[in-house]
Amino acid sequence: MRIYIDFENVNSGGLKGIDSLKTDDVVIIYYSNNPNLNMETVQKMMQSKAKIEFQKLSDEIKNMNLKNALDIVILNDIARITGKNEIIAIISNDSGYDAMIQKFSENGRNIKRAVSISKISASKTSTPAKTSSKIDEKAINALFKKELYVYSSHKEQIMNIIKNAKTRSEINNTLMLTFPTQTGKIMKILKPYIKGLPGS
Repeated sequence: MRIYIDFENVNSGGLKGIDSLKTDDVVIIYYSNNPNLNMETVQKMMQSKAKIEFQKLSDEIKNMNLKNALDIVILNDIARITGKNEIIAIISNDSGYDAMIQKFSENGRNIKRAVSISKISASKTSTPAKTSSKIDEKAINALFKKELYVYSSHKEQIMNIIKNAKTRSEINNTLMLTFPTQTGKIMKILKPYIKGLPGS
């Protein structure tokens, strides 16, 4: 199993259960600043049989001032894994991952999100609620003939992202994977039509 830790979201609590992992497990801890690990957690990490790696957010990405940059890096790293039989877990409290987790699952990936390593076995693959009643789908479709015309070839993909999201943050995070330099512009156009969704 490969476990991706959004450390700045869960901190040391997300590593609870790390001492129970096996030799074929891999834990990758993502952070942007120096991680604040308490001594009890460090001790459990030393006792763990799993392979543990630390992945610091690069200065190049930091300087881009991207919202939820760690989320984007983690999802991109997962997307590069070719083996569909690999069991994957994201450790985070952030539901912004759920739209992409659903997309990965639909493509045959065994992936889930949990708040800590110890909660992985109890968690289920997230299934985002349908949000058609909270967005103006008809109006958004019409935008592809106007303000979003330049993205008309990506209409189906963008509409699926919007319809599968629970929050505006999820839409933003998922769009960042495909349109990293244009997401701000797209979100600005979409904002009046997705205001029924929670989030910024």
